[in-house]
Parts: sequence; structure tokens; C-alpha cells
Amino acid sequence: MKKGKLMALALVGAMVVGLMPGMSMWTQAAENSADYTLTIPATLTVAHSGWNSAGDISATGSLASEKKLTVTAGSDDDFALVSGDNKIAYKMADAAPAEGTAFADVTAKTSWDFTSLSSTAATQTVGIVVDDYSTKPAGAYQDIVTFTVKVDQVDD
Repeated sequence: MKKGKLMALALVGAMVVGLMPGMSMWTQAAENSADYTLTIPATLTVAHSGWNSAGDISATGSLASEKKLTVTAGSDDDFALVSGDNKIAYKMADAAPAEGTAFADVTAKTSWDFTSLSSTAATQTVGIVVDDYSTKPAGAYQDIVTFTVKVDQVDD
């Protein structure tokens, strides 16, 4: 009978030791997690050609060491406002271009990185630069922009 109890105790000990690598992997996964809240402007009304501010993308929360929160934007209509067969090109940007900058020379920005987060909102400006549409017919021009968020390694 003592032999049976000793075997049972040895088996329990082997199971606990065998689970330890799994426990440390769980701890590692928890250390690499992120807990964040992201706020993105829900709509943007185009008031005129050129710069139109949408406000800010903001994030609060926490990121593990060596991680960053990356927000990317994609467009259903290839960054064009569409009404029927009519299209008006635009570019996402983080600031108004310098006065007199041609639309073709505007640098588009479709990705924003947050490398550290806290309870105070980290913010980045977002807006669009709209091509001249003075020759386009009246209409309800629109596009859908989808923002995707992921946690990545910080680039070296």
C-alpha cells in the first residue's frame, strides 16, 4: 500500500514539473500583451478642396516592452470620393501641406505608430487633402475608410 501512495505522489510531482514550461509560456504571453483603447474619428465632412482635418487618432492603455500599436487606413474606392461615375481623388495626411503645394506633390500618410501608451491619450493628427473638384458635377461623394489596428515589434 505504501508503494501505491509513493507512486501516486511521484506521478503528481512529475505532472507539476511537466506543467512548469507551460506555466512559464503563459507568463511570457501575458508579458507581451497589450491593453489599449483607440479612438478614431467616425466621420469627416469635406468642406473644400485642399486640407480637411478629421481631428485626431488617439490611444490610451499599455504596451509590452519592444511593442508598438500600428493603425493603418485602407479605402474602398482607392482613396477617391465617388458619386456615380465621378471621382475626386484625395490623400490621407497628418498635416496640411505647405501653401501652394500641388496635389500630386502631397505625401500620403496611411499608417500611424504609437510606441508608448499611458492613461493620458497619445494623439496623432489625421485628415485628408482633396484634389480640386471645381469642375465636377454636384453629388453626394463618399468613400469608406477602414482602419486596422495591430500590435507589432518595434523596428530596430
